[in-house]
Amino acid sequence: MNWSCHTFFKNILGTVIILFVILFFDTGLHAQSNRVPFFGRKPPVADTIPYLNIFDAWKWDGKIFSSGEIPAKEFKQFFPDTLSLNNGEWITLNTECALSPKLLQREYTIKYKVKGSLLISVNGEKILETGAFAKSRSLVSQMQSGFVNFTVHDTLMTMQVTYRQHTQAAGKRLSIAIGNADWGEESKTEQQQEKYMTYATGAFYFAFAIVFLLLFVFNRTQFENLYFALFCLFVSVYILIDLLYDSFLLDHISKYSMVIAIEFLSLFFATILVGKPKTKIPLFIIFLLGLITCHPYFLYLNDDTTLSTVFDFLFAFLLFLVSLSALYFLLQGFGKKKWEAKSILYGSLAGSFIGVILPILLAIAFPAKYPHWVSQYKILGYLSSIGFSLYPLTAAYVIGKRSGINQKQLLAHVNQIEKLSQENLQKEQEKKKILEEQNSQLELKVKERTGELAAKNDLITLKNKEITDSLIYAKRIQAAILPDKKMMLNSFEDAFILYLPKDIVSGDFYSFMRKENKIIIAAADCTGHGVAGAFMSMIGTSLLNQIINEKNITAPASILEHLNDGIITALKQKESDTNDGMDISICTFDLDAMTGEFAGANRPLLLLRKGELTTYKPNKLPIGGLQIVADKKYTTTQIDLVKDDHIYFYTDGYADQFGGAMGKKLMIKKFKESLLTIENKAMSEQKDHLSRFFYEWKGHHDQVDDVLVIGIKI
Repeated sequence: MNWSCHTFFKNILGTVIILFVILFFDTGLHAQSNRVPFFGRKPPVADTIPYLNIFDAWKWDGKIFSSGEIPAKEFKQFFPDTLSLNNGEWITLNTECALSPKLLQREYTIKYKVKGSLLISVNGEKILETGAFAKSRSLVSQMQSGFVNFTVHDTLMTMQVTYRQHTQAAGKRLSIAIGNADWGEESKTEQQQEKYMTYATGAFYFAFAIVFLLLFVFNRTQFENLYFALFCLFVSVYILIDLLYDSFLLDHISKYSMVIAIEFLSLFFATILVGKPKTKIPLFIIFLLGLITCHPYFLYLNDDTTLSTVFDFLFAFLLFLVSLSALYFLLQGFGKKKWEAKSILYGSLAGSFIGVILPILLAIAFPAKYPHWVSQYKILGYLSSIGFSLYPLTAAYVIGKRSGINQKQLLAHVNQIEKLSQENLQKEQEKKKILEEQNSQLELKVKERTGELAAKNDLITLKNKEITDSLIYAKRIQAAILPDKKMMLNSFEDAFILYLPKDIVSGDFYSFMRKENKIIIAAADCTGHGVAGAFMSMIGTSLLNQIINEKNITAPASILEHLNDGIITALKQKESDTNDGMDISICTFDLDAMTGEFAGANRPLLLLRKGELTTYKPNKLPIGGLQIVADKKYTTTQIDLVKDDHIYFYTDGYADQFGGAMGKKLMIKKFKESLLTIENKAMSEQKDHLSRFFYEWKGHHDQVDDVLVIGIKI
């Protein structure tokens, strides 16, 4: 009677078919009237139970109590011994018939499946009471099924069927089949076998879901394994959920599990056949609608016919869409040359043919007169199970073969790598032998070269020592030419000279002279440093002595004019293209009048007075070099002095030094900020501070230029 694919076809249609059945044709002789048929003399036509047509040609007095209406109808059914109803809240059916004497004193079986309450009476004797008709008087909302036996003693038999729907139940169903006792035992056995088959099929899909899920976990780049694992998982949910407590919620979850399973199958086909990921939006919509329709509020209102119809239509529509999507991507496999696509395509088509198309064709082809129709249903159910099992088997074949191919390719790569390794090892040994021979030759050459280099290094060391000794001697000469620092310290209240040559000798020099009541101080930066700068400094010192001491010139601007002419003449710059010269700042102090006169050639003068720093700017004219063609004169700036004024002369070496955390120049700004912080210190302490600050800033960097800073206190 029951076909294992019945539930599957029910979900594909998406709705529960409502049947009001009563058979309308007669297959036996009438002992009384058409109202009371006679049966049992010959096998019925198109009957599912051999030699018994108890419902055949019966006419039922039926009443449906629903929405205040009490109409009377005749009910007809497709199978003579089966009554199936799916409408009405309270239904009563009554009939009577005459039995052949040979059918008396025999045991018969009623197979029922009901959601609600059921009462069946034969000749006034209650043979079945469930739900509200039982002793518990409780209305049953879940599906109940079972078997009940009865014996007929009178040739005139009356049967009454009363069905009451649970008012809070989601859905209504009543199905009754009747047959002899042998058929009943056979039906019980078949029902148990179907249950075992359902368990086996669900476990079969669940096992494949675990296997494919593990394959995806260990290789997350192959999403087809994940999609097929979820397909198998939801198919197992769809199959196994019918074995649980029967309720509308579980039935609803079961239906949507099939929709979700087909959608994951569609994703699997799209990935492995088309090679492009399919959008997940339909899957998201299916999950969302499933959650909405499973909400308790909607479940409570499901007795509303309109809402139930909407849910059924929604489910049918979604099932149609996902089935169409899966079919579309499956058909994309035609023409694909990859063996994976061919295997999935033909395996899926074979499964669909054996599991769906072939059972339908056989059901249509079977003649309706066959008495053992139920056995054909079993065959069709087996075909359906075999067909549907081809899906995971085909996918497992593809994964297994792919793993085998990958393993073979891996072994081929390993063999190739081993071969290449041996070749490389042989080449390395040859290279090693060649290198050993070359190393032996190189060692001999290295020894020869080492001896030559040692001799040259000794010569270079000797030359360097001679040059260094010469520079040290030149430093002594330069130091002797420079004025004695004690003279400046005796002329001012306090003073310091920070003199840091880049090399042994310096291109920076300073000058200090007294002429009557005037003190002349100069700080100069000659072109270059080292030996070249030292020669220029000696020329500059000599020229300053001549200008001030011999020519008695003390005005700073006039001193610079004569110094410029002297450099040009000494270096013959008018006859040559040399541009050597110097930058210099010079100031003449009259301590009696507390005045000063300043002139500068590219070098300024700083005055620090009570926390305020004043810069006296120089003329943008160098001494010598490019000054040959310049038609400009040096100018003198008058300075009014105040006791405790601090005067600073400096060259550019201090501010141009690279260092600090970022390796940048110190800059004049930081130099001035440092001077402001040491105004109140003694000049010797100021010198120590400036020296320490310079070396800390320089750090590991090389000194870039000669450094000269002169500070005096008025």
